[in-house]
Amino acid sequence: MIVKKYSIGEVAEMCSVSIKTLRYYDQIGLVIPEYRNEESKYRYYSKQQMIKLFIIRQLRKLGFAVKEIKELLENLNVEEMEEAVNNRLEAIDSEIKELELRRAIGENLRERLKMGGDILSRADGIFSDAYMDAMDNIQLEKIEEGTLYFSREIMKNYCNSDVSLPQWISITDKCIEQGLIRTSPIIVTYYAQPLEQFLMKDTDVEFGVLVDGEREGKEFRKFGGFDAVTKIHVGKYSDAVNSHISMMQWINQNGYELAGPISEEFIVSPVDIDNEDEHITKIIMPVKKK
Repeated sequence: MIVKKYSIGEVAEMCSVSIKTLRYYDQIGLVIPEYRNEESKYRYYSKQQMIKLFIIRQLRKLGFAVKEIKELLENLNVEEMEEAVNNRLEAIDSEIKELELRRAIGENLRERLKMGGDILSRADGIFSDAYMDAMDNIQLEKIEEGTLYFSREIMKNYCNSDVSLPQWISITDKCIEQGLIRTSPIIVTYYAQPLEQFLMKDTDVEFGVLVDGEREGKEFRKFGGFDAVTKIHVGKYSDAVNSHISMMQWINQNGYELAGPISEEFIVSPVDIDNEDEHITKIIMPVKKK
């Protein structure tokens, strides 16, 4: 009986494996050509080895490392193969979850940048001090209720013109660690009297982000579900005090009073864009009629 032998070129074409890869498999002892022509020194593969190459190709597509495949094929049986594939599928599920989380982070950033671009384009990208402080940039709106993931602490000699980078990084990293999908920018809430956060005083400050779904635990609370006077502050955050003052004036002039702590939503923040002229902060003051 004549045994069919396959050259490296034939195997590469039939099994959709590069010649370079086949030579590497030979070098590490994963698939060594079964036949050798002593005169030409050419090596040839058997049909059984081509089947083995198909198995290897299938496992590689599942993400198995070459070393893992070599160990698996040394004692190949249905039970061990099933266990290995199950473990790999669990790893793939974890990778999918990580990719979904990365995509959600990217979508959140993209939406904020788009929102910021839309705001900037209303004035052809040029916002004067007069516009930023104008009363017509203040409005009354209903803040939709959501679930806030937060941390809260007393900040010593707090100056809100400085970005609290460690807190921002911490809240972002914890969301990733817990697999939480962010649905908002960073929201900073001041449990203090109006304007106290500008006075370099010890201040009770909360850092948080809205996340998807209903959540329970001490690090979650409801945010929103109230009426608020809001204002979009564009430009240097150190000038935000002027926006706060104009909002307080509007509240007094229109028969309202504060009904909760003041929050700031950083639509485009210093950790997103370097250009201070393009920083965009939404100030939120919960109110009720006097």
